[in-house]
Amino acid sequence: MPRDSYVPIPGHDDDKISTAFAKGGPRLLMQTVEQLTDIRLDHVAVLDFSGFKRMTDVLGGVRVRVSEDIVDPSNGWSWSAGEHDMDGEEALRFVRERKGLPGGDVDRGRRQQAFIRAMAEKATSEGVLEDPVRLDGFLRSASESMAVDDDVSMGTLRGLAQRLSEVGPERITFASLPVAATDWVGPQNVVRLDENRVEELFDALRGGELGDHLSEQELENDVDEVN
Repeated sequence: MPRDSYVPIPGHDDDKISTAFAKGGPRLLMQTVEQLTDIRLDHVAVLDFSGFKRMTDVLGGVRVRVSEDIVDPSNGWSWSAGEHDMDGEEALRFVRERKGLPGGDVDRGRRQQAFIRAMAEKATSEGVLEDPVRLDGFLRSASESMAVDDDVSMGTLRGLAQRLSEVGPERITFASLPVAATDWVGPQNVVRLDENRVEELFDALRGGELGDHLSEQELENDVDEVN
């Protein structure tokens, strides 16, 4: 869900979905998402940037494929087309940068998905998810900078990691909510969601048919390479 999505926020006026987190933390963000999707959320986890860096470094870095040269003139960051082995510091720059991207925040979301995919590939290829000792180190590194709800334990995280290992990164599908347009609300640049297509997507999710829907509507994000 693009963070600039302009949506109803329970108890507040319509605003960016990121504003729900700013005003009410994880609880209000969950309520906002549940209202938008009509789907109950079981758990929440919030990972800050230091945790993201630690997870990357514990894996020994991650390889990302860039489709074309990237230059962000606002801060001098750049990446040439091709494969890049990134440590935590560079990875953080890569997923935070958006001013050099034509689609702004929407493109940055896709880039972050590509990095998650790359992390999953690295963890799987090196057996981290199957090795209890290495998996424990990986999760403890993440948990030092992670906030979760009261019902999430280290066992919950291990179980999730093991299920993801069984699925494999090649069977994970990434998607973004369909966007109708970008717009201005006062001084804010916001994302207007395509309400009809978004509701069809949530209908498919509630009905257990999300995979087929994403494929039929060509909503899957290709994250093997990113710009």
